[in-house]
Amino acid sequence: MSTIRSYTKSFVGSLFILAVFLAMLPDSFAEDYETPHRFEAGDVISADMMNEIFTHFRNTTRSIQSSDLIGTWSYEQTTVSGGYPGGTVGESMSGVMSDQDNLIQTRWDTVAFSDDDGTYSWGTQKYHPFQRGSARNSPASGSYIVKDAIIVFQAQGDSNRNPFNIERVSATRYKIFFMNIAGGAFNSIVLDKQNLPPAIPTDLSATTQASQVTLTWTDNSNDETGFEIMRRDSLEGEYNELTTTAADTTSYDDTVSEAGDYWYRVKATNNNGDSLGSNVVKVTVAE
Repeated sequence: MSTIRSYTKSFVGSLFILAVFLAMLPDSFAEDYETPHRFEAGDVISADMMNEIFTHFRNTTRSIQSSDLIGTWSYEQTTVSGGYPGGTVGESMSGVMSDQDNLIQTRWDTVAFSDDDGTYSWGTQKYHPFQRGSARNSPASGSYIVKDAIIVFQAQGDSNRNPFNIERVSATRYKIFFMNIAGGAFNSIVLDKQNLPPAIPTDLSATTQASQVTLTWTDNSNDETGFEIMRRDSLEGEYNELTTTAADTTSYDDTVSEAGDYWYRVKATNNNGDSLGSNVVKVTVAE
């Protein structure tokens, strides 16, 4: 009974700390509060999962850094009809689509951000979207830096520095925009991160028969190359990887050598990295 009471106090305390933390957060987007784990009645919540949620909030509410953009992103760029600030889009801009009333125009491309030993660079495949002058219907590359919610771009061969506002929508989506109300100009670029690790597996459960532990889980991704089976043999020990299964696997049998308590998690993996771990399940193997 004392163990249950202690666990309940610990759990309630964690929720209280989380509630206070949320109340102190600055204004942000709803997507910022999307956490990597979802809980339902009866779920067992581990310290690992709570720590991952707190880490998630720290990462999504801190100031945006230049390094946050490193990687490959698809983008959707929207401008007012008639052109960019100081220039025109025009019919010559291949890949541009206008809305029904020709009020805005949209185009799509991919941009890669990289770290060059402490300086940061970017490069596109089709267009040059990061300028406040005339638009360019050609690939471009250059340098960038983020400071105090402002991102500044400079293209190679161009002495102009182009500042934009930048906002985090979520860990995998950013918005870069410039608005000049007096001039009727609007340029909005939504970045979506590409080449991501797979989605987190969920609903991990376990059954035991003698020394065999059977794990089952829900596969939430369609791009994993396999699932990493993780086991911890003591409450404060480290998780060790037992094996990596094939893609689309949703169960695994583990045979333990000794009686005792064991903790399991499952991660989905692909060439871009590993997902966070699933929920934790504890099993007790009898003598």
